[in-house]
Amino acid sequence: MKHYSAILQMYNGQRGKFEDVPLHEDYLSILDSVIKEEKNLQTKLQGNQEALDLHVKITNLLDELDIVGKEAHFREGFRFGVLMGLDIAGFFDEKEE
Repeated sequence: MKHYSAILQMYNGQRGKFEDVPLHEDYLSILDSVIKEEKNLQTKLQGNQEALDLHVKITNLLDELDIVGKEAHFREGFRFGVLMGLDIAGFFDEKEE
């Protein structure tokens, strides 16, 4: 990868893409367990459509909640990074008058 500004790297699709973020093996292991248990629960709920529908609704709401939380943390992290950059660049240094 060429070494130039992070903004240009993002613009050129070299950084900042969701699918390029490496997932830790612990994450993948837990995801496998969740998928297994989800299938197990759905099998147990097969005779009770109302409970199955409620489970699907709760799962969808938890997914939405996760997305909203991640977006909020990303925005705050990005803002903090910009402020750190301004601080490093001396933007907040006290000026003598």
